[in-house]
Amino acid sequence: LKIAERAAGDKERPAEFWSRLGWVLFRAKKPERAEQLLARALAAKPADPDVRRELAGTASALGRNRDALALYEGIELTAEDKSRVAELSIAVRDFP
Repeated sequence: LKIAERAAGDKERPAEFWSRLGWVLFRAKKPERAEQLLARALAAKPADPDVRRELAGTASALGRNRDALALYEGIELTAEDKSRVAELSIAVRDFP
């Protein structure tokens, strides 16, 4: 939590920093702060496919499945990615 507070004013951090810190805060039962950091990571609009995959995992953990799904758009999907995209596609639809 102290790291998050110290880093709050730092605009130069990459998306993966905010994503990882958001994950840590989510696991530390600080979902509101984790959401704020996730928003910063998403706002960075990372282009690197590995960073996007990682950010998608954090977004999904925080219940932001539409955001997670969007992060897979435009990247070459591995077999594991395809499985994850299928899971997220199911999660964002309201199937009876």
